[in-house]
Amino acid sequence: MAAIHDVRLAVGPVDGHPASRRLRVEYELELEPDHPAVGRPVEERTRVRAVDEHDAAVRPATEPAVQTLASFVARAGRTRHAVEATVHRLALDVEADWWAADLGGEALPIAEWLDHLVAEVAVALDGVEVAAATSAVVTGSWGVLGRD
Repeated sequence: MAAIHDVRLAVGPVDGHPASRRLRVEYELELEPDHPAVGRPVEERTRVRAVDEHDAAVRPATEPAVQTLASFVARAGRTRHAVEATVHRLALDVEADWWAADLGGEALPIAEWLDHLVAEVAVALDGVEVAAATSAVVTGSWGVLGRD
């Protein structure tokens, strides 16, 4: 048996860099002692993406805010893993509310609705997924006009 438990996503400021945000994804990977992945390198794929909560007139961006690919040697039992990425806070403006237009008629993003994000984690052995899980939705407003 292989399972991913307790996936948590956190978004926070980066000291000294007001335009950046740190995304941290933590989870526990559980492997039975006789699982084929034990003692072998596995791939860890992490993706942080927007979730449409249907609370804004504009749909969220479809591109993930963060995608990572890493590897580690799997161990039996429950092991805690964490992935961090630093992004510009504009990357977290997944839902925009267009309130104005410039002189050419182009829409100007001057405000935003709350952003809703989830982290998805998958672990694969030899290209075959052995476990996957998704975090709870994290809601905040991290963009240019946001307050987190």
